[in-house]
Amino acid sequence: MIGGQLRPLAARALACAVRNRVLSGTPAPANEEEAERSPKPNQRPRSSRMVAAAFAKLEPNIEEKISSAGRSVENLLVAAADSGVQREHALKIVAALAERAAAEGPAAAAKFETDPRFVRLCRILGQQSNKQLASKHDLATVLGVAADDEAAKMAQSLTTEQTIKVMSSLASKKRRTVPLLKALSENLCRNQQNLSVKQASDLLYTLAVLNFPDEGLLDKIQQGLQENLAGNKHPAPVGSALTSLGILRYRDAALLDVFSEWIVQHSEQCRPQDLVSFLLTLANTGYEPSNFEAALKVVLGRLSSPKELPSALAWLETVWALTVLGRLEASQAASVLEAGFLGQLRSTSAFGPSAYLKLLNIDASAELELKDYKGQRLQKLEIENILQRSRSKETLIKNVVDALQNLFPNQGFLNLQYNSGMGFMVDAECQVDAKGNPLPLDKPPPAKTKMAKIAVLVWEYNDLCRRVSEPTGPNKLAVRLLQAQGIKVLQVPHMEFNPIEKLVQRVQYLERKLKALAKERKK
Repeated sequence: MIGGQLRPLAARALACAVRNRVLSGTPAPANEEEAERSPKPNQRPRSSRMVAAAFAKLEPNIEEKISSAGRSVENLLVAAADSGVQREHALKIVAALAERAAAEGPAAAAKFETDPRFVRLCRILGQQSNKQLASKHDLATVLGVAADDEAAKMAQSLTTEQTIKVMSSLASKKRRTVPLLKALSENLCRNQQNLSVKQASDLLYTLAVLNFPDEGLLDKIQQGLQENLAGNKHPAPVGSALTSLGILRYRDAALLDVFSEWIVQHSEQCRPQDLVSFLLTLANTGYEPSNFEAALKVVLGRLSSPKELPSALAWLETVWALTVLGRLEASQAASVLEAGFLGQLRSTSAFGPSAYLKLLNIDASAELELKDYKGQRLQKLEIENILQRSRSKETLIKNVVDALQNLFPNQGFLNLQYNSGMGFMVDAECQVDAKGNPLPLDKPPPAKTKMAKIAVLVWEYNDLCRRVSEPTGPNKLAVRLLQAQGIKVLQVPHMEFNPIEKLVQRVQYLERKLKALAKERKK
């Protein structure tokens, strides 16, 4: 109604203005005051400005044009030609065009890829003009607007190569934009193209750096590696892929077996760091491949001393990996615990909490798992906050402790969250008799009482491997070291202990596990 009322008024005002100007001309000003009020040579008369404003109100604004364009390519391009288009408008229009192209294929893109209005949009977004939608425009625009929903829509039109470039760029910039990463991952999974070893390696790096372990994409990566790894001749992508698999805790037996076979066949072409990556990945996932003995022989043939590695840290990681895998030898333990090596390690920036925890693991293994170890022992250091837990793990531990406290009379029966001195924390410790009844920790048990000391270790999601819900290699080592001290270990994985359940159910779960351990004979 408003528009219908304005149009006749505006037309009459325009007609009056034109008639007055043409028939009577513009009279000369009678005095200075009138001259001041009269329009300047390049200035519209007030009536004309009012008319222009009235017509401007009749025209839909750019937002309305975009909204009303729907999925029509032509209407979107008409909106793109509007003089009021800003960067945010260009993003919406290009995203809508990209969505149309993704849904209908190249034919839809051909309708606008050479259109000057589309090229103008790309220029507004700060890109050089290009003729294809799925090109530099999309790559740069997606990277530039990674937090926007429009960027996720645009990701649908990228090729496999372009998608991997975008994800690699996000990883290099540490930009963890989940909606965009999901859209990019789905785009890769929809594409039937098989991934090369290099592509799979680049994607694994992105998933590891951004902590985005998309299951569907991991399946596609695994398939590409298993099919193409045998024909690969270059060690660099293999070493990179292994490192990322270790960080992701991705334990897939078939895939790790393929990598192990490749290492055995190409050990001479591998760089020392590639072999270290191989050992570290096996250690982090706690997996021994089917050809482990052969693989270990060729790897240790290349990595027999610190001199063969580029840094002291690389040798420490090698010895630590062997410790986790249960293959530590006395000479290897002594080589990292002796004063000269420790001095060299501490003089570098590589020495920090992580390196110290590895030394504690090695030192404990040398004492408890190696017979007649005569080498040096580690002089314990005080490092603040060396064993930190995530908030989610702290919450899970608290729920377990709350349930345990219903089974034991008072604090003298429980030792909570203490540092083992072996490179890991123990979440709780208790003693029970053969029937699982609690015994105090601070008093000797009654005569002839069979007792068992039990350590409780709580496993949250990050304590377990992906693909197979087993504790990671370092957590398996913690269990081994406690057992070597004659302590039984009660493992509480998050998928078995549900904090949402009623307290009585949680207490019963822990009671059953305690009694089963109490009856278990020492190995």
